[in-house]
Amino acid sequence: MAIFIFSASIFQNERGEISLPFLTLALFSIISTFVGLFAIHPFRFMRKRGQEESLMYNKEIISFPSFLEYAQELKRITNDKEAIINQYAKEIYNICKYYYRPKRELFHLARRIFIIGFALSSLFFIIELF
Repeated sequence: MAIFIFSASIFQNERGEISLPFLTLALFSIISTFVGLFAIHPFRFMRKRGQEESLMYNKEIISFPSFLEYAQELKRITNDKEAIINQYAKEIYNICKYYYRPKRELFHLARRIFIIGFALSSLFFIIELF
């Protein structure tokens, strides 16, 4: 964001001409910033795909009418080692696939956008010098 503010403040020189390197840097840095912000809380279609939730997921927990019914369900699965492993595996799998992966993809995209913008800006700056 700081790079956007810096480049946006000086993309026009003293003669009123637009500096292509700083304009490019400003555009790519603001796009990169927005993509990075979306990575903090990805769009719903990127993180929710109708997967089965484990008993540890907060929306699954609040789907029970009372804490007693939730406790009863927890007691039921704690008597079965296989059920515990299945619930744990389901939760870890869902977190990795539907929560962390979209975030990582968006952060990587934001970084690539910024690097491309920085490279183009540098190229335009070198071209402007000659």
